[in-house]
Amino acid sequence: MKTTYKVKRLKDGRFKFTLDDELRSILYNATASVLHFNGDELPDYLFALLHETLTLLEDTLEPRLHKSQVLAMLQFASKYIDQPTQVLIVGMVQEAGRK
Repeated sequence: MKTTYKVKRLKDGRFKFTLDDELRSILYNATASVLHFNGDELPDYLFALLHETLTLLEDTLEPRLHKSQVLAMLQFASKYIDQPTQVLIVGMVQEAGRK
């Protein structure tokens, strides 16, 4: 089975994530872990932003995330993601941001 994942920057500035099941699961579980283990320490606006991101990852086939959602997810969920996967995700986002 071919692994397919990519990130595309849309005209409205959001990032469109096309993820295979494994990568979607990694991002979902990492974001859920932040909310579960660190939720009490997060400011309300950041908790709400990450919760909205989590909902989009769960309910949307190709989630379209605002830059603030992507940055929050990468900053806070990265401690729950192994380093090679972090490099992959950050690389895809950086590449999409250049286009």
